[in-house]
Amino acid sequence: MKQNILLTSSVLGIVALLLFYSCKKKDTSAPSTTTATTTTPTTTTTPTTTITLTGPGPIVTPPCSYTKDTVVFGGYIFPNLSFYSVSGDSNSGNWNLTGNGMNGDCSITFYNDKAPTKNGVYTLNSNGSTTFMTSNEVSVSMVTGGTFSYYYVALSGSVYVNIVNGKVEATFCNLNFVSGSTSTTFTASGKMRDNN
Repeated sequence: MKQNILLTSSVLGIVALLLFYSCKKKDTSAPSTTTATTTTPTTTTTPTTTITLTGPGPIVTPPCSYTKDTVVFGGYIFPNLSFYSVSGDSNSGNWNLTGNGMNGDCSITFYNDKAPTKNGVYTLNSNGSTTFMTSNEVSVSMVTGGTFSYYYVALSGSVYVNIVNGKVEATFCNLNFVSGSTSTTFTASGKMRDNN
């Protein structure tokens, strides 16, 4: 009887060890695949890997950050501008983003009469004219308010355009402005978004 109990407990121990090791054993076999066939549909389609991007494209990050609808002057030459209205419209074959404020106005003029639809960096037209621009150029001009109101234009630099909720937002950083009627020059930075 002692031998039967010993033999039974030995067998049970071996069975337990076998079960333990069989559960721990890694499956090194190739993964199995299952193929299903159907009689319908009679045509097959192959998925494509072509991705079509729609929308304005990647966000353009300007090297400066300012509050929307403001212009900040370098040094104290004029009071900073805060616009009560910013609107985009077509005028004389160009699309303009114009900010109007109590202390002055700022306008960014684009190449054609359509609002930009893609994010991008635009270069300022080097002669300040809106007549001889190319498709990647803009003109930035400003009229200062107050007793002595003058027209100024920036001749070099960049404007960073993003389409935000379907509206054109333009940012410029440290642009140098000059005037044909006065010797005053200044730098200014700002951000405007079409509020229409």
